[in-house]
Amino acid sequence: MTNRTDAGRPTWVIPRLIDAQPVGKARSMTHLNFGDRPHEFRMVEHPIYPQYPDGDRLREARQALDLSQREAAGRLGLSVADYSALEHGKKVLAEGDRMDGVIEALRGKSAAVAPARSALPSAEKIAEMLDDCAGARDVLACNGGPGFNDWEREFIDSAADQFSERGRLSDKQTTVLERLWAKI
Repeated sequence: MTNRTDAGRPTWVIPRLIDAQPVGKARSMTHLNFGDRPHEFRMVEHPIYPQYPDGDRLREARQALDLSQREAAGRLGLSVADYSALEHGKKVLAEGDRMDGVIEALRGKSAAVAPARSALPSAEKIAEMLDDCAGARDVLACNGGPGFNDWEREFIDSAADQFSERGRLSDKQTTVLERLWAKI
């Protein structure tokens, strides 16, 4: 997450998230619905994540503002899935990003959430990231890939088209590309 200015006004850039490491596994009963087939109940194994106090603070701030997870995710520029994972400790903020800044941005009081990056990546680095993401865009997570969702795959295609036409991406597009590239 970075703090950029546009004509002297701070602007919000998406927080950098990393996957938390599970601390164990548990089994629980789940309901499965396969559309035209009968519903089933099965025991499934799922990961257990460590306690994440910052996620609890974020949830408390969201609830105090009377926001849904969808509204909070929109304010922070995150997908609802990423926002929910951050609240529940399945994802954590990257080193250097501060939860206090994220909560202030959620409240709409400040965009200064992390130290500013010294510079955006060069055009060569952006081209490299786009090539890497394009090469891995359809590789599922179960096959060792990043497991990009539909929106992420469309973003990679769109950003590659724009970069080939204009030779640049916006700051926000570059930040999203960096986040996707970090998944590879």
